[in-house]
Amino acid sequence: MPIWNSLPKTGDGRIERRLLRYVTHRYFMKTSSIMIRGFEPSRPSNQSLVGAADILSQQVPAAVEAALESKHAQERGFDLTDAAHMVATIEKLIAEWDAGLLEKVYRDTGMPMNEPIGREGLEKVLQDYTLYWMMGDDVESIQSFIRDRITLMHTFPHWHALQQFTNGQIRRPRLGA
Repeated sequence: MPIWNSLPKTGDGRIERRLLRYVTHRYFMKTSSIMIRGFEPSRPSNQSLVGAADILSQQVPAAVEAALESKHAQERGFDLTDAAHMVATIEKLIAEWDAGLLEKVYRDTGMPMNEPIGREGLEKVLQDYTLYWMMGDDVESIQSFIRDRITLMHTFPHWHALQQFTNGQIRRPRLGA
């Protein structure tokens, strides 16, 4: 709300498209340190908000693009409800993408998704998930790194620290557990 309240608005409390982009960018940077392509502040304001940009290697759905490019939005701007809907839509896309990626990692590692896999299995799944997440659509490199973990460690200088982090998250005591 502090960011929203500080933005310049039209007489009926609406903001223009570039400010919606800014609010969305700030929200995701603050809450999860995620930069959503197409919403970065360095993007020239005369370019389309979504255009060819993607979210986590997938096109922004037509519904989001239609909302951003609609004649109504172009003429009247966006209100707080529009901004909340934009954030919620992108959060849902991220969650769906993450769930799909996690399912892919389980399939590729041969781990069962509906049975306990133990600490070692979970460590492998999370390490592979991290690799898939970092490498995006580069399936060939992902498979190469999975086969050759030594090259992986040399290619990503901080890979060992990432492994320690994911393993530490698994071993960390949970409240109420």
